[in-house]
Amino acid sequence: MSKEINQHVQKDLAVLEEMRMLQCNGLILLEGYFRRICISGNLLQAHEQKRLQEALDKWRHMILTKRALRQQEIEEVLSLVEQIEQVMNQQLHRLGEATENQQLAMTRGAIHAEYLIHERITEMGVRFDEELVQDFESKRPFFAGRVKWIDHIQEKRRNKERIDYEELAKWKGWYEELSANQGNVVKDFSTIRQLLNGAQQA
Repeated sequence: MSKEINQHVQKDLAVLEEMRMLQCNGLILLEGYFRRICISGNLLQAHEQKRLQEALDKWRHMILTKRALRQQEIEEVLSLVEQIEQVMNQQLHRLGEATENQQLAMTRGAIHAEYLIHERITEMGVRFDEELVQDFESKRPFFAGRVKWIDHIQEKRRNKERIDYEELAKWKGWYEELSANQGNVVKDFSTIRQLLNGAQQA
C-alpha cells in the first residue's frame, strides 16, 4: 500500500472514530434524560421504560463495540429523542406546581442522571480515551456521594422520619438549581441531535 493511500485510510478511520465518539456522547446525554424522567415520576409505563432502555443499550453497545450508526439507525434513535424530549417537557411543566414529594423525586432523578452520565462517559473512555477514564474516575466519589445523600433523604421521607435542616436545605437548593436551569433542556436536546448526526457541538 502506498504511503498516500495509507494516509488516506488512516484519515478515514480517524473520522469514523470521531463520529463514533460524538454519537456515543449524544446517546449518553439522551440516556441521562431518560434516567431522570424514570426516577422523577410516573410519566412512562413500565413496559415503555423497558422498551426505551433496551433500545438505548442496543445502540450504545453498537457504537462501543462495532461501528458508528448508519443514517437509518440515526433516524431510529432520533425517534427516541423525540419521545424522551416530549416526556421531559411534560415534567418541566410540573416544576412550578410540584408538591414537596414531587420536588424531591425530580431532584433525585436529576442527581441519578448526573451519576449515570458520569459512569457512561467513563465507560466510553475505556473505548476511546484513557485519559478521560482517569479524569472521571477521580470524580466518581463526588457524584456517588450526591446519589447517596439524595437517596438517604428520600428514604427518610418515605419512612416519615424527620429530615434535618441541613438535609432539607441541600435538596431544596438542588431543586432551585434544577428549576433555574430548565432552559438548558432545549439546548441539550438540540445538542443530542447534533451529536447523533456526527456534528461537533455549536
